[in-house]
Amino acid sequence: MVLRDPQFVMHEFEPSAEPADRFDALREGLEARPGWGGLDALADGRVAIANGWATSALGKSIGAVYLAAWLHPEQMDGVKPDDYLTRWVTEFQDTELSDVADYVQGPLG
Repeated sequence: MVLRDPQFVMHEFEPSAEPADRFDALREGLEARPGWGGLDALADGRVAIANGWATSALGKSIGAVYLAAWLHPEQMDGVKPDDYLTRWVTEFQDTELSDVADYVQGPLG
């Protein structure tokens, strides 16, 4: 990983239907890994972190939309992954969504 110096890093943590305030700690944990501090993706804020609840299982389709929007923003112009997640939660899960950022946080900037 370190030798390849990826342009983008995606980290998914275990699914939890409850909001998890772990994003900053996970981002810092990635930066603390040996050799990772020098990765361009981390230095430039090209890191996405997601609660697996929003991007795994039936949410994989939504996760694919997020990933496409992060990796190919020009081609995905006008596509709003947050809207798909919100609809999935509110209409199909029949529950309330506190805030999309409680489950998915894309690249900084």
